[in-house]
Amino acid sequence: MDPGNGNIEPARGGAISMRGPATVDYVPVAVAGFEIVPSVVRARLFATKLIGSKALCASCTELRVRRRANGTHYQWAQAWWGDDTRAVLFDVQREMTHRRGREYSPRGAWRVAGTLYHFGATERPFTTTWRFDAGSSTGATGSPPIAADDPLDLLPVEVAAPVRGGLSDVWREETRGRSAEYLTAVRVLSDRVLLLEATRHAKTPSGLARAEWVLTTLDASITGRETISFTCDGGDLEAPPRLNQGRGPAITP
Repeated sequence: MDPGNGNIEPARGGAISMRGPATVDYVPVAVAGFEIVPSVVRARLFATKLIGSKALCASCTELRVRRRANGTHYQWAQAWWGDDTRAVLFDVQREMTHRRGREYSPRGAWRVAGTLYHFGATERPFTTTWRFDAGSSTGATGSPPIAADDPLDLLPVEVAAPVRGGLSDVWREETRGRSAEYLTAVRVLSDRVLLLEATRHAKTPSGLARAEWVLTTLDASITGRETISFTCDGGDLEAPPRLNQGRGPAITP
């Protein structure tokens, strides 16, 4: 890894992390990753070319209902999307009416506000593979995985360090005979944007903790930035093709 710019250099045969593997707790959710962004907002972002058809790194935090000091409520989340030409970080928010208990109904349009970052033309993503050392004292085969709250704790320290202090998310998908974990992170510095996407696969969920991570990273210089702000009417969440395992319950509008 080049400490000067945060790029992760390709390693022959895969790099080895001396820290033991980690795991996080999951609960079933209807949507995960960038699918959490309301469908009408995603459509507007794509139509205006703020995002493209394929991302290097993209996700969204859980849509939560929050209460203001004056007693009003709103639904809010942070999202990010990036490829090798640009990244966009934005908030989605809409007003909510409190009905009773924990029941709320939407009121008004989605409001989107954020920043679009343009990258230099010379930066290109790097792909590397990492595995944990099963022979070390912390990563021995018989040792249980380390419980973690931060998604970046799942990764080797060497890879997680450049993107710490930014936004990160992780989720798991399960089908018969296959489990997959997806981790994404973004960090904006004064003149650069760091993007990271990591995936690992195993036959069972328990096997994920010792599976090899495949990482794609980008350290891109910022050549321009634009403020984005717009509203969208409607926008229920899209139903995904499968049930994901997220890190918290989804809020249904």
